[in-house]
Amino acid sequence: MNERIKPFLFESYEKAKIILLGLSSEAVCHKSANDLLTKADLALNDFFIHAIQEAFPEACIIAEESENGTLTDALTFIVDPLDGTCNFSRGVKMHGIQIAVMEQKECVASLIGLPHFDLVYYAEKGKGAYRNGERIFLDKNIAHEDGILSLSDFYHDEKDIAFEDQYRLVSSLQDDFLKTRLYGASCYDFAALSESQSQAYICYYRCIWDIAPGLLLALEAGAVAKRLNGEPYQYGDQSIVVANCADTLEHILKKAKPFLRK
Repeated sequence: MNERIKPFLFESYEKAKIILLGLSSEAVCHKSANDLLTKADLALNDFFIHAIQEAFPEACIIAEESENGTLTDALTFIVDPLDGTCNFSRGVKMHGIQIAVMEQKECVASLIGLPHFDLVYYAEKGKGAYRNGERIFLDKNIAHEDGILSLSDFYHDEKDIAFEDQYRLVSSLQDDFLKTRLYGASCYDFAALSESQSQAYICYYRCIWDIAPGLLLALEAGAVAKRLNGEPYQYGDQSIVVANCADTLEHILKKAKPFLRK
């Protein structure tokens, strides 16, 4: 990996954080029936596009608020300028900025910043996961019975499991976990798992900017992951289960099996 990438991620995040904290949460419009677009999304998206183009003119960029092509083997920055926009628009602190760096279609580095918690997470392929510069490892010894299960939003067009069965799956898992949580931001879900604040995450987000930064962080912290149907996860797949250990992962996949689309 280019040695300039890591300092660029930290420097650009610090600048983006200042921009974000100086912006209002005013919504520009509804992006969809269940999502908002704010001035902060647009301002941060523009900031990262220009910063990356200036520092790495050879790189491709896939950013949430831009028109994007498909992922190629080229050096690519994946940008989620404001993850958890609805939380941000309501003054909920669980939102953040996240970036992933791809080479040969593989995530090699990522940064997640949670500005209101003064937390910055960084992961590098094969070199570990870090919180504010300190290496972190999740606790594999917390059984699901004592664990917290976090959930993403549910989707009508999920390919692996029908919308109504997503609720039934959660209902079937209620007694298998201590608690369930829906934080509303994948950056927070992945960070919480990497910190052992939760022990599993069922995620139906399908955009690469929602998944790549946090998935690398979780895996480098020691997590395991598969698609809900038990297959290896590939970017572009619609369901993913990430857990602190193989036993918890396999337990969720076993419980999910009766609900999967035939």
